[in-house]
Amino acid sequence: DKVTTACDQVLHLDGTRAEILDFIESRMNILAPNLTSIVGAAVAAQMMALAGGLQELSRMPACNVQMMGSKRKVQNGMSTAALGVRAGVVAQCPLVVSSPGEFKKKAVKLVSAKCSLAARVDASNESPFGDVGGRLKEKIEEALAKVMEPPPHKKHKALPVPDEKPKKKRGGKRARAIKEKYAQSEMLKQANRIQFGVQEEEVFGGTD
Repeated sequence: DKVTTACDQVLHLDGTRAEILDFIESRMNILAPNLTSIVGAAVAAQMMALAGGLQELSRMPACNVQMMGSKRKVQNGMSTAALGVRAGVVAQCPLVVSSPGEFKKKAVKLVSAKCSLAARVDASNESPFGDVGGRLKEKIEEALAKVMEPPPHKKHKALPVPDEKPKKKRGGKRARAIKEKYAQSEMLKQANRIQFGVQEEEVFGGTD
């Protein structure tokens, strides 16, 4: 009987919590219009419920907003490699859900930073119609679009014009010795005098 009563109480508390969240979600456009315009009414209501109110949420830094409502996935086993990556309530907003997998982490950081600013604006009641939140959402979309752009194509540069000017040659006794060492012999000079494709006159047996 005690177990059944405890289960009934848990179910009743869960239902009451769901009703409160639904009520807060229906009033989010009035309570926090800028925050709602960025993450939506459902996620904004969950963020306010986890933080304990709009004033408490406005005092939280962006790093805490990012991890708010996160759960560590602990699996059976002794290895710590089985621990999954924690994801908070911010990861459920449309901006993060619609982002590709490799850019979700960047999207969560951007949304968390802008949500922290939007909560402070809502707490001070500076923009009751959500204009600041709309501008912050546009900045998030622009930043994500810039991150998703492919890298620029590498241009192949043309080779420089070769320098055909005569270069200075080293002179002196050592240079002359090397030049004489690798110079062509008289036989090679006679062989190289023959032109390609031109018939040469050959003389055999004297001048007759």
